Amino acid sequence: TSVLLTEELGPKREAWRWGDLHTHLFAHSGANGRLSSWLLNRGPFPARGDMVTLNVSGFDPGRPGDARTKYRAVTGPSMRFVTSMDDPDSTVIIAPMGQSGKPGNRHYDDMILHWLDGERIPLPLTREGSERIARQRVVLGR
Repeated sequence: TSVLLTEELGPKREAWRWGDLHTHLFAHSGANGRLSSWLLNRGPFPARGDMVTLNVSGFDPGRPGDARTKYRAVTGPSMRFVTSMDDPDSTVIIAPMGQSGKPGNRHYDDMILHWLDGERIPLPLTREGSERIARQRVVLGR
C-alpha cells in the first residue's frame, strides 16, 4: 500500500491527503470524447469520507485501472434535503451538481462546492417564503 501511495502521492508522507487520491468526478453519460468531456464533466474534486462514514463516498479498490481510478468515489449522496413540518420555509436542500441539468446553463454546476462542503441552500416551501428569496420570476403562458 505504501508503494502505491508513494507512486501516486509522492515520497513525503506528511503531504499525503486522502482527497488527493479519493475524488469525486461528475461524469456525464454523453461525454465520450475530449471536447464533450471538457464541456460536460466536472472534477475531480477531493472526496471526504468512505463507505462507512457519515459523509459517505464509497469506492471500489478492486476496480481495474490505476490507483486514482480505484479510489475514485462511485457512490455518494445524490441529494440532501432537510425540512420541518412545523416551518416549511426553513427547508434546506443541496444536490451534487446544480439546479439545472442543462449543460451551458449557469446553474449546471452551481451547487458542487456547496455540496462538497456539506452546506445547504434555502428552499422555502410556501409562496410567501419563495417570493422573499426569488431573484427572477418566470410566467408560463399558452
